[in-house]
Amino acid sequence: MSVANAESVEIEVDDITYQASYFVWKDVVTVEYEGEEKSKQVGKLSADVVACNLLYEIVQDKRTKH
Repeated sequence: MSVANAESVEIEVDDITYQASYFVWKDVVTVEYEGEEKSKQVGKLSADVVACNLLYEIVQDKRTKH
């Protein structure tokens, strides 16, 4: 996998929908959501699955901070 244009990803947590953008560069997925960014190597999962997982982590981090 190489460079990809920005894509969007959407998850639902406790009946709230969260949407973020992500991009892939050299097998690394980066998700950007409300000023937060997380990255992870794709590995065996698809980029969109990794992006969903990363968005979930960001949302959980934000929810525990409030």
